Amino acid sequence: MNAALPVRLEAWASLFDELSDGVCVSDESFHVLYLNAAARRIMRLAERPRADATICALISMTLPTARLGRCAPDCPLQDPPARPSATRRLEGVRVRCLAAPEAMGSLHLTLLEDTRAEDELRRHQEDWRNMVAHDLRTPLTPILATLVLLLDNPALAAEERKIVEVSVGAGRRMLDLLSLYLDVAKLDAGLMPVRLERILLGPLLHEIVDEQSALARDKRQRLGLSIPEDLAVRGDAQLLPRVFDNLVNNAIKYTPAGGAIEMAAGRLGDCARVSVRDTGPGIAAQDLPRLFDRFFQAEARRNGRTTGTGLGLAFCKQALDSMGGRIHATSEPGRGSEFAVVLPEWRQP
Repeated sequence: MNAALPVRLEAWASLFDELSDGVCVSDESFHVLYLNAAARRIMRLAERPRADATICALISMTLPTARLGRCAPDCPLQDPPARPSATRRLEGVRVRCLAAPEAMGSLHLTLLEDTRAEDELRRHQEDWRNMVAHDLRTPLTPILATLVLLLDNPALAAEERKIVEVSVGAGRRMLDLLSLYLDVAKLDAGLMPVRLERILLGPLLHEIVDEQSALARDKRQRLGLSIPEDLAVRGDAQLLPRVFDNLVNNAIKYTPAGGAIEMAAGRLGDCARVSVRDTGPGIAAQDLPRLFDRFFQAEARRNGRTTGTGLGLAFCKQALDSMGGRIHATSEPGRGSEFAVVLPEWRQP
């Protein structure tokens, strides 16, 4: 293969051979012209590929992933218009697809970065964070139980009772936060048990509105719901209520006093769509694409753009992914936000 390199590529080949990342060069029809030693190592190629092999087929055959099976359905090279700037993470490999510099003519580069060491470090860091969260939660449960028992003591003075009540509230918030963090980690790792069944949305959403109405009343907010009573979805009975509870709670928290929160549900093709719209301050356009990324929320908090942890939205995204659903947000600063959840409608087998 490399013996038939175009003249314009020969000068680059010696440079590519020194790189630790894989470099694949293909022509305008995506047929492979050149693979450096690192690319052959990453793809575990013992023999030279066929002359008519495309880079798309080569990646599909040589880079299987644990989560998706063969990477062909997710291959960034399948759509030529997207090719000049596509990036995809596979199992242990980052694939970058881009047009070659003008000096190389009408060629294309595919870069393969071995991320196994990076992924292993990330796993160790995540394992450590999960261990700390779990170890913090374990003693917190009996501490809270003791404080609750203390509240039942009639001998407590009014000032003492107030201190204990504040401590119980803070402890419960901390316990909820730790539990939420661990649940997000389980969902991310595919370890959260998910049982899909028929869930009637009407009773579920009415219950959530009833539970959250006291918070809305405290801020003189209007909390409304519009939903057809016969609308059912395929979801998990433990996860789905928490998704909508998070969204409504966020809307109440960020909407100023006297504002409004509206929940509405309806059919969208063979799916159900549930929206939570508020009249809050809105979300900056640059923050919308990464709104459900828990790490981005930490960055936004450091920069003063939010006061929350972002774990609630990260949980919503991961939980809906596990149920075959999706979530997206639209917003305009100063005019509120809308979070829309789409789930497959339940169909009788």
